[in-house]
This record gives sequence, structure tokens and C-alpha cells, in this order.
Amino acid sequence: MCGKTAVMNEGEILMLRQQAERGNAEAQFKLGQAYDQGDGIAKNDSEALKWYRKAVSQGLPQAFGALGVMYRYGSGVPKNNDQALRLFRRGTSYGDAVSMNEIGFMYHSGDGVNQDYAEAAKFFRMAAEKGLSSAEYNLGVMYLRGQGVKQDFLEARKWFIRSADQNYAYAWNDLAYMYEKGVGVPRDFSIAMDYYQKASDLGCRMAAGNLMFLRMALKTGRYDTYSPPFPY
Repeated sequence: MCGKTAVMNEGEILMLRQQAERGNAEAQFKLGQAYDQGDGIAKNDSEALKWYRKAVSQGLPQAFGALGVMYRYGSGVPKNNDQALRLFRRGTSYGDAVSMNEIGFMYHSGDGVNQDYAEAAKFFRMAAEKGLSSAEYNLGVMYLRGQGVKQDFLEARKWFIRSADQNYAYAWNDLAYMYEKGVGVPRDFSIAMDYYQKASDLGCRMAAGNLMFLRMALKTGRYDTYSPPFPY
């Protein structure tokens, strides 16, 4: 897993609850998030659903994406891709970047829709252009792999940098991979190790492993026989 998040304190939770109970849609959404993530309060999918639904009923754009994710993964409710997609499309119509990104995931994996890399790239781009770090990373991956777009390492690097600038750990990991293997950039083990370290510091176990194996391969002089996996 990559990434670290701050934890709310008891006073912040109490204030959120008071505002949510007064009908504040933003507070309802944030309280739902707290229950969803176990942030400052015990994780509780039923409570998360309740508060997300209240925020959705008031038309809060980001609540559509959050509620859709719960239906997509079956968190507190039976998994329901059709309902998830309906919520994501509503959220997208309101400009919610998370909803756009999730539709991209569904098209990429063929989860609830016919697999379509071009559609996946389209929705990842929509979300990336709104500055969502995970979508910036996802779009970078599409360019790196040449899925739904023409393979373009410079574009991949551009989107990884944008994502990494927001401390998205996977983006640092994949930038490190590009420098380690010389993909679209001159091979530079020093930069690769620095970027793997940045990703590791952000909680990315994959990057910690990549850094360890790279150091071992260089120390033993066996790098040419070392072949790291693709970074995702």
C-alpha cells in the first residue's frame, strides 16, 4: 500500500457530527469519509453509507464518487457495478474527479462494462486535468504502457511528475523505475534510488522492495542479471 493520511482528532469529529446533523452536506460527506476510512473514529461502513447518502441527496458532487466506490467494492452493501456506474456518471456530470477516475478504472479492467482502454484513458484524462493525483498517475501508466493512447514516455513522465508533486507514492515509484531502466530518460541509478526512497517514505512497500533489490544488485555487481518487475 502507498500513501499516508492525517488522522482527525476527537474534537474535529465532534464538530463534523454537529454540522452534519444540522444538514451541512460537506460535513456529512466528511463524516462519511471518517467512518469509511476509520479516520479519528472506528471504521463503520454502515455509518459511512448513511452519511454519504445524505450528502448525495443534497447533490454534493464528491459524495457520488465516494458512495459509488462503496457499491463498486461491496463495502457495507452488496457489490453492485450498475449502481456504482450510475453514481459515478452522476458525479462526473457534476465535475467530480473521483467519479471520472473510477469510471476509468472500470473501463480499464472491464469491471461492469466492456473493457475499453481508450475510454479508460479518456476518463483518466478528465480526472487528471482536474488535478486528481491518482488520475494523473493512471494516465501516466496508460502512456507508459501504450494502452488506449499512443505509447509516449515523455507524456508518461510528465503525468508521473504532476502526480509525484502531490506526493502520490506510486508516481515516485514509477518515475524511479523509468530512471532505473532508462525508459524515456537517461539511465541514472542515483535518481532511481532517490525516487524509490521518496515513495518508500510515503508508505509504498513496493518501492521499499525495489530500492532494496536495486542496492543489492549494484553492490554485488550483478545488475545486468537483475530484472525488476514492471512497477505495477
